[in-house]
Amino acid sequence: MSSVSKNILVSFLERNGSEVENMIRGEWDMDEVLAVRCEEAREEGKEEALEKAFSLLRQGYSIDEAEKLLAKRET
Repeated sequence: MSSVSKNILVSFLERNGSEVENMIRGEWDMDEVLAVRCEEAREEGKEEALEKAFSLLRQGYSIDEAEKLLAKRET
C-alpha cells in the first residue's frame, strides 16, 4: 500500500504539489529551493511566536508583558 493511499502524504502534496512536480521534472534551481525553505522557516517562526504569545496571554500576562517576555527570549 502506498503512502498516498494511506493519506500520509496527501496534505503535503495538497500544499506543495506544484513544487513537487517541478522538482520531478527538473524545473528548479538551488536559489528557488533556498527561497522556498526560507519562507517556510519564516512562517514556522511566526506560528511559533503566536503560540507562545497566546500561551502567555492565557496565563494571565498582559499584552505588554507578553511582548517583553517574548523579546527577551529572542536575544
